[in-house]
Parts: sequence; structure tokens; C-alpha cells
Amino acid sequence: MTALGSALHLCIARAAVLGSVPAPDVERILKTWAVADSIDKDAVCAQVEAFLAWIAKRWPGCPVHLEAPIEANGPNGTRIRGRIDLLVEEPNGWVLLDHKSNPGGAARDEDLAAKHGPQIESYGHALLSATGKPMSQGWLYLPVAARAVRLSCVPSSPPGSAQQKHEETQEWM
Repeated sequence: MTALGSALHLCIARAAVLGSVPAPDVERILKTWAVADSIDKDAVCAQVEAFLAWIAKRWPGCPVHLEAPIEANGPNGTRIRGRIDLLVEEPNGWVLLDHKSNPGGAARDEDLAAKHGPQIESYGHALLSATGKPMSQGWLYLPVAARAVRLSCVPSSPPGSAQQKHEETQEWM
């Protein structure tokens, strides 16, 4: 799953930069990561295009930033360092989308929120500290499961102080 996740991550980033991802590029990426026999390249293309269309429809005209490095002091004195997969810049805040290659069904959404919510919440604190703009929404994008899960992250309290839950699910295909 790690190699598949890395390959999908690269396909998503490439598509976001180019506006789409050509099937030959997807095939090359999947072969490079030795997962070409594990997933259909056409399914990857369709999933990535559906994801980009969803972003364009949900946040029309908003700038999208990929692989954004972040480093800032956390509210509890720790240093937050990382790379944010995808950011949508709304006028009053950031929408943070983190890719996870989880094949599980919707029944696992609460577990995913609990596991990855603190990371998203920490990045929200770092974004506020670094840019002065808050995170307005945090999402987990699950390309293998063909859905995105919105988290209830609220970066106004210390990271990890509240249990993370999912509040919305967007499914494709």
C-alpha cells in the first residue's frame, strides 16, 4: 500500500499541475513504483480527474497549491514541519487536503479521522502561524476508496485536544 500510495500521490500532483494526467504518464508512474499490476491505469486517470473536477466545482476560481512545505512553531512549543499535499486558498482561509491510500469502506471513516486528524490539525496551526490565515476545512482524500472525508478539525485549540471525527463524505464512482 505504501508504494501504491506514493504512485497515486505523484499522479495526483502531476494532474493538478498539468490540469489532467495522460494515461501514458500514469502507466509510467505505476511501473516506476512497481504497482502497475495492482491497479488499472484508466481507473487512476478517472479517479484523479473526478477529484480535480470536484475541487474546481467546490472551490471555483480558488488557487490550488501542491506539495506546500510548512514549518512553524506549534501552540504547545513543538516545531511543526511537513509537506501539505494540496491546499486550496479561499479568501478567508485554507482548505487542506491530505491523500491517504486507504482501501477501506466508509465504516472506517471515524478510525481514519482519529488517526490522521491530529496531523491535519497540526498543519492547520502551522498554516495560521505562517500565513495569518486559518484552516477553514480539513479533508482526507482516499483515491483507492474513491472518496474524500471532511474532518472536524478546529485549529483554535491545541493539537490533539479534541477527538477528531468526520463530518462529511464525498464519494465518486
